[in-house]
Amino acid sequence: MWIQRLLHLQVNEVIVGLTHKEQNWVVHKAKQFKWESNSFLWVWVDGQVQVVVHPKQHENLMDHTHE
Repeated sequence: MWIQRLLHLQVNEVIVGLTHKEQNWVVHKAKQFKWESNSFLWVWVDGQVQVVVHPKQHENLMDHTHE
């Protein structure tokens, strides 16, 4: 459901079709992230920020790292 968090941050709306419980979960989890300059960022409790890699890029990144 990472895409729902991303969309919530981009347009400040929750996707239609989610249950009330799922909507609450998306809104709650989205508080850990922010959307800035076309980047999906994970904001840690201590204020550290980390770029979230798109799942399609994850495999290529892992292959490159291990080479």
